[in-house]
Amino acid sequence: MKKRLIGIDVIRILCAILILFFHLGGRGIEFKGWNEWIGNQVEFIMILFFMISGFCLSFSKRNLSGKNEILDFYKRRILKLLPLYWVIEIYLLIISIYYGSEWINRIKIFPIRLLGLQMAYPVEVYVGVDWFIGSIMMCYLMYPIIQILTDKLSNEKRYMVCIGGIVVLFYSMLMKEWFPGTDLYYNTFFRFLEFSIGAVIPHNVEIMKEKNKYVKNIVNWLGLIALLGVISHRNDNWIWLFVQLLFLPIIISVASNVYLPRYLEKMIMILSGCTFEIFIFQDVIFSDPFINKVRMIEGNSSKFYYFIICMLILCMGWKGFSQIISKIYIRKKVRYKSK
Repeated sequence: MKKRLIGIDVIRILCAILILFFHLGGRGIEFKGWNEWIGNQVEFIMILFFMISGFCLSFSKRNLSGKNEILDFYKRRILKLLPLYWVIEIYLLIISIYYGSEWINRIKIFPIRLLGLQMAYPVEVYVGVDWFIGSIMMCYLMYPIIQILTDKLSNEKRYMVCIGGIVVLFYSMLMKEWFPGTDLYYNTFFRFLEFSIGAVIPHNVEIMKEKNKYVKNIVNWLGLIALLGVISHRNDNWIWLFVQLLFLPIIISVASNVYLPRYLEKMIMILSGCTFEIFIFQDVIFSDPFINKVRMIEGNSSKFYYFIICMLILCMGWKGFSQIISKIYIRKKVRYKSK
């Protein structure tokens, strides 16, 4: 059984929380001067999140050697992504009709959004927090090909592929600066590129040779915190930006080699398992029935903590429900094979 990547879980949670705060800031909620800092990090946060998604799938070493294994992989991804997404899309359609907020356009784009194809259309079609559904579905669709092509690569060649991908990302940021109308944040190709870079990051790389596992763990945690601090510092130096992009795969490698006490690991695992739900449920809390109540949390600590707790309960509740559905599917599959 593969070890739990608890450091990766911590980063995934931080990414989800910062994206939530970024979207809250976009609705006029002030976080005591942190809004600008969070806004400056959001692009790197999404890059890191997609890299982590690719790395975790690659680390799991799924058997995708045959048609049945690939189809089973797709079925599991669909069960994980689409049920909640469809429920929220239906909810948003009903709300738009009830409140009369551009409901005709919502009906027009509804079939496209249900299929997760919104990223192929103009921004009006994929408006909303769940824009990344189309991108992550594309990543999952292409992942078996990525694994087949990279499975036998040595660590040296994996690093070369990572650096090549980073160079493309870096140059695309230059293009964005040279041509201001260039969109990278919502571009499926670049999200897939980030996912692919994560998928080829070498596994089980020892950052330091130290026999004492406690010393090594402390050094790895300190190194991880330092690296996160480095990529969070923004300036206009393009060389510095390139270095920061190069640090992203290193951060993932270091994070895959840290651990916490078991009682903390269990809590982190539960929260990390809800990051997808945290992304998707934002379209609910920012919808017409709730947005005014959400704005009331500004400057009120008790209401803010209440909001966060309710959000986590909602996400964990759905996560538990989806796991039950997934287990039922697996049992039926086992019974079918036994016949």
